[in-house]
Formats: sequence, structure tokens, C-alpha cells
Amino acid sequence: DWRLAIAPAVLPAWCVAGLMAAFVTLAVALTSFTYDAAYLNAPIASLLLLALIGIALRGAGYVRIGSGCEALALFSGLSMAAPLCAAILASTNLPLTDAMLERWDRQLFGLNRTEMALWVMQRDLLFSGVQFVYHSLIVQPSILLAVLFATGMEGRGWRLLFAWGLTLVLSIIVFALMPALGSPPIFLDYLDTLNGARDGTLRVVGREMLTGIITFP
Repeated sequence: DWRLAIAPAVLPAWCVAGLMAAFVTLAVALTSFTYDAAYLNAPIASLLLLALIGIALRGAGYVRIGSGCEALALFSGLSMAAPLCAAILASTNLPLTDAMLERWDRQLFGLNRTEMALWVMQRDLLFSGVQFVYHSLIVQPSILLAVLFATGMEGRGWRLLFAWGLTLVLSIIVFALMPALGSPPIFLDYLDTLNGARDGTLRVVGREMLTGIITFP
């Protein structure tokens, strides 16, 4: 039944994904960026296939499984497109705002991230716990989406997916206007990607851009 296959509630999330994809496409078409088809085509095709399978399953009456498959494909697509968009926007090479952001931290929250991070690092158990919580974000959204769709809460699942995508877009926009390297200590490997995008040495939309470059001020 095509009326089941096409779920209006999912359209906002598809619009966000389409917006990101269009931005990357225009950047490759109109600027010096090139596209690594050998690396990106296969995962993109796999995600599109998974989404189509989900739509077909929902049309066949398997609403929860079908919607779950489509949601997983969309979530993965958003997570892939966001770092590509961020790296492309970093190429504007606007002035870094680390000093301003650090000053805001001190004025608004009385916070010095470097001192706080070093304090946490000196406590092995606490540091391990903080790392575990941070890295759990990789799987948390997928698990939450699976639970929502498996229990029949499709509306909440689609709203969560749209909110996730919209948050990514807003974060990318803020990052583009206020780029920053982040205050030390730096735990993630993204500086080569960020600096390469800013100085023009990274102009291939592919694996190196998938590291993600938005971090804490």
C-alpha cells in the first residue's frame, strides 16, 4: 500500500538530508573540491538501498521494521553528510575564535576547560568514565531509534531524527561563522582535517573529511 510506504512524518528529516547533500554537490560542482567516488559511492548506495527496503517493507505492512530501516539509513546518512559539510565550510578560512570562546567560558560559566580537563585526566577512574560516556554517543541514537520504532512510537522516532539533523545543521552554521581549533588538551584526531580545509591542502570530499572537525571551545 503506497499510503503506508510514504510516511509524511519522515519528510522533514529527508529535507535536512537533502539540504546537506545538495550543499556538498554544489561545492564539488562549483568550487575546487573534488569527489572521491571510489570511497563514497558504495556506502551512499548502501544507505539508499536500505532506505528503499525500509519504504518497501512499510508499504507491505511491516511498518515498524520498515520505518526502523529507513530511520537507520537516514541517521547514518546525516552522520556522514555533516562532517563533509563542516570541512567544506571550514575552507572559508575565517579567523579562529578560540580566544573569544575561552573568554566567554570564563565570563559566562567561570569555566576553564583546560584546567578542568587536566583535573579529570589525573583521576583515572573518572577519566575512563567520562570517555565511556562521550564515546557512547556513537551508539546511543541508533539504540534509541531502534527502541522507539520497535515499540511503535514512530512519531517520536521521526521527530528525534529531524531534531538530530536540525541540530547538526545549526552546529555546522555556528562552526562556519566561529571556527575554532578547540582548547587543549585535544583528545580527537581532527586538526589535520581542519587545518587542511582551511589552508587549501584538503580539497577531496572523501575519507579524510569524515573525521568531523567541530569540537569544544
